[in-house]
Amino acid sequence: MSGSSYTANCPRCGGKETIEAYSDWRPFDSVSGICLRCGFTYWTQLGITSEDELEEQRAEYDNIKFDELTSEEKQNCKEFDKDYNIKEA
Repeated sequence: MSGSSYTANCPRCGGKETIEAYSDWRPFDSVSGICLRCGFTYWTQLGITSEDELEEQRAEYDNIKFDELTSEEKQNCKEFDKDYNIKEA
């Protein structure tokens, strides 16, 4: 197991150590938690950014250019999306 469980204070209801949380770093950073007192919940959301949003983000980073994905990389992306039930924007 690559992740860890911990308790945390709830920012919503102010409960002390009422959040049961979990974080992991494989295959990517993710975190989730639920307050057992008031029901506040959070989790890492997976998705694919739209082409327009991707271009806007790249522009904010001095228009960094990336090589086009190879056919193998595109296939890897499709398999990853399928494994994690990710839908395109």
